[in-house]
Amino acid sequence: MGLDINIVSLPRATNDCVTQFTPSQKQVGYARNDWSLFGVLANIHKKRGGELSDPDDVCLRIYKRDLKALPKNLHEPILEHLGEARAVYAVCSY
Repeated sequence: MGLDINIVSLPRATNDCVTQFTPSQKQVGYARNDWSLFGVLANIHKKRGGELSDPDDVCLRIYKRDLKALPKNLHEPILEHLGEARAVYAVCSY
C-alpha cells in the first residue's frame, strides 16, 4: 500500500465530499506516493485550522486561491472543473 491522492470534482450543489467514488464525481487528477503534494495539501489544511497527522481518508476542498501552492500540472484541470459549477476536492488515503 501507499499514499493515494485523488483530485475529484462534484456538483457544487452537493457540497459534500465523500472518500468513495460516486457517479456524480469526476476524476480531475491522481497521484501515487507523492508525499510532496501531500505536504502541500497538509499545509493548506493546517492553515484552515485542521490537523493532519494521519493522511487516511482526509478530504480537502480546493479553492482557486489554493492553486498557487499546488503543482502547475493540476492548475488547468482544476480550473476547468471549477468553471463548470463544480467543487474540487483532494481525497488522501493511505
